Amino acid sequence: MRINQDITERKQAEQGLRESEARFRTLAESSPLAIFVNREDKVVLANPAAAKLFGASSPEDLIGRSAMDLFHPDSQARVRERIREAGETVPLVEVQIVRLDGTVVDVEVTASPLLDQGIAAIQVVLRDITERKRAETELRQSEKKYATVFHASPDSITITRLSDGEILEANEGFERLLGYTRAESVGKTTADLSVYADPGARDGLVTGLRETGELSDFDATLRRKDGTLAEVILSARVIEFQGEECFLAVVRDITERKQAEADRLHAEKFFRDTFEHADVGIAHVDSADGTWLRVNQCMCDLLGYTREELLATTFAAITHPDDVEQNVRHLRRMLAGDEETYAADKRYLRKDGSIIWVHLNVAPIRNEDGTPDYNITVMADITERKKAEETLRRSEQNLNLSVGRVGTWNWDLVTGTLEWSPRAKAMFGLPTDAEVTHESFLAAMHPEDREGADAAIKEALSGKTDCDME
Repeated sequence: MRINQDITERKQAEQGLRESEARFRTLAESSPLAIFVNREDKVVLANPAAAKLFGASSPEDLIGRSAMDLFHPDSQARVRERIREAGETVPLVEVQIVRLDGTVVDVEVTASPLLDQGIAAIQVVLRDITERKRAETELRQSEKKYATVFHASPDSITITRLSDGEILEANEGFERLLGYTRAESVGKTTADLSVYADPGARDGLVTGLRETGELSDFDATLRRKDGTLAEVILSARVIEFQGEECFLAVVRDITERKQAEADRLHAEKFFRDTFEHADVGIAHVDSADGTWLRVNQCMCDLLGYTREELLATTFAAITHPDDVEQNVRHLRRMLAGDEETYAADKRYLRKDGSIIWVHLNVAPIRNEDGTPDYNITVMADITERKKAEETLRRSEQNLNLSVGRVGTWNWDLVTGTLEWSPRAKAMFGLPTDAEVTHESFLAAMHPEDREGADAAIKEALSGKTDCDME
């Protein structure tokens, strides 16, 4: 009876073991994790997931292979150490395996002891972590890039908690902008450091970020550590950092740009005031076709045209015909670089038909490449000076003629007035206070000379010839 009982118990134990192994095999077969059983460094069991992981066509292709050869040489020492520790379940460890085609794959592996057909063996469970490792690598690279950009940026970059303004991270640009070191700023709020010259500016920034999630080109005035102010332009975006809602802000110092803009506006106003209120005519003239590009009020007053009328014409169109050729010749030489500037006395035809004498100064303005852009023209009215010069010239001429006992007369062709010198009147037997006209002049001549003298004078007046008669 005792023998029968021992056999029965043994049979029951064997049956239980077979059922346990069957359940294990069923579980292994359906598991998404790669599982193989290592007994005496040989694979004695592998599931379909293991075959897929190692690139085998079926689990049978793995049976009988050295379990150690399935691991990358650099990982084998670590795997052996884990196998020696396999008296109990070994925690997850990251190693590399070599697929049958030679491809290296990153895996997590754990091992635990078991009995395979009553013999001690080790169950090895593997999970492919290639994608996770790739994602981790990309994350590290991304973080490295971020850190490089963060610290190398010339602009100030900070990460600030949205709720209370605590500065969680700041780069070197922040220190350059405001003068606070990272140690002095991280852990402090922007209110602690009085960063915003107007505390309400941060409220407006936060409101905008809560509404849209990001802001660009936000103008603000910040206070530096030394108390001076910095004009900045800020772009920010809401992010999650260290599990909290924060915003990343990139701040660019535009103080110098603002000052340059203010200086430019001041210079432009100074130029406009000088241009418009000067007591000489000033104009910008197109170098190519001579059109007026811009004229001041004095220029309009000198020439008698409105601003709109001048801008619709050219300088040549209202220049006295006798002065155009010389004017254009000098301008061409100046634009060719043969003359640096051009100055001359010239005549313009005013809108009412009268002639105005001006002293002209012209200077070319060139583009960066040296090509002509436009000319600056400055002119002053010298009509009265020209009249005085002409009067002086006539007086000197009359004086010279008088010294030679020669009678002289001047005929104003506009008014028709004749002016005779005392010597001329005496020669014709006229009193010094006598009024003389062209008709009385002809009447004083011998009748046979009148017609010829009148014709000679008229021909001289037409510009055809000088009048020289006896």
